[in-house]
This record gives sequence, C-alpha cells and structure tokens, in this order.
Amino acid sequence: MELFFVTFYSANSLTKMDFWMNKRSIENTNKIYSSMMKKYTNIEMPQHWMLHHIMPESIMYVPSYLLAAVRAAELEKKIEELYGENWWESEEAGKYLRSMMKDGANINLQEFSKLDSRVFLKEITR
Repeated sequence: MELFFVTFYSANSLTKMDFWMNKRSIENTNKIYSSMMKKYTNIEMPQHWMLHHIMPESIMYVPSYLLAAVRAAELEKKIEELYGENWWESEEAGKYLRSMMKDGANINLQEFSKLDSRVFLKEITR
C-alpha cells in the first residue's frame, strides 16, 4: 500500500509540475498522466485525473503528502530511539506525541526531521 501511495502521489506531483512548467493543455496532460499511471501501477486511470484534489489551477500541495510520509517515518524512528521498540506502550512517548499534536503546538522539526527520504524508503522496503 505504501508503494502505491508513493507511486500515486509522485505521478500526481510530476504531472502537475510538467503541466505548469511546459504549459500543457489539459488533454495532453491527461494523456501523460494516464500513461504514467499505467506504466508504474498498471492501473488504467480515467481522463479526469485532475479531479482527485490536484486541480491543475490550484496550489502545489500534493507533494506535501510525500513530505509528511518522510517526516512521519523520521518521527517514528526518533520515538523508537527515545522510548524503545514498543514505544506505543510508553506513557512518556504518549506525552511526547500529545505535546506535538496539541492545538497551536510549536513543533521543532529539527528535533526529529532532516527530510531524509532514506528513512521512509527503508521502512517501506523492509
């Protein structure tokens, strides 16, 4: 499932960047995206790809899913280092996570994230 997640959102991101940078038509972009999805996932993607929360005229937020996945893997690695392999059983780990997730939390990303995609890739390929 994670491999599909990476493939799907990478294809979405690359398609959208290509659309903007090369000033492609929607029709041409649809063909490129459909071809990419067929090649990398073997799934026939409908021509209305842009309706899946990546409208070409909108902001470029799709890659944020990929960045979030990398940061989540880094956070899990940090929590394991601090609280052990069974960190979810640790009350202190719960406090640590709740402090990050509370409304208005001032999260220091440098504490656990270097945006090192190797951490995420290692996690999904073990």
